Amino acid sequence: MTKIWVCVLALLSVAAAEPNIDVTTGTVVLANRVKDDIHMSAIGWESNTSGTVTAKITDFYGLTSRIVIVPDDEPTSAPADSYDVTLKDADGVDILDAMGADLSSVSLTTIGTTWTLPFLVFGDLDLEILNADVSRGLIRVYYTLPSKR
Repeated sequence: MTKIWVCVLALLSVAAAEPNIDVTTGTVVLANRVKDDIHMSAIGWESNTSGTVTAKITDFYGLTSRIVIVPDDEPTSAPADSYDVTLKDADGVDILDAMGADLSSVSLTTIGTTWTLPFLVFGDLDLEILNADVSRGLIRVYYTLPSKR
């Protein structure tokens, strides 16, 4: 009986965990918000001198419904035109489905208005931003938790 309770408590702690961030290159800040059943993780980023950001978003569990990529609106800190963003799951699958390639430096990109999403994520997401010059931006990931039955 003790083993069962340990397993149940472990599952409850996974379900209640909020995403966190481990940064390798550049600067990344993560903020999580919840309103009713909708979760949003806002990922603010600033690239290094080579125009790169690499980070691991840990403990991400949910069904993504929309992802919005927003370049900084200040001309001196906007990314270079045609910069690239990938968000890969534990299996190496880009949940943006390559729609984060060759992004505009002046307009936001919304992913989730096509068949690409929803995408179930269970575990970590690897964030990589390339070819951005020294710049800043924001990525908002909207998701729900799978229903409990």
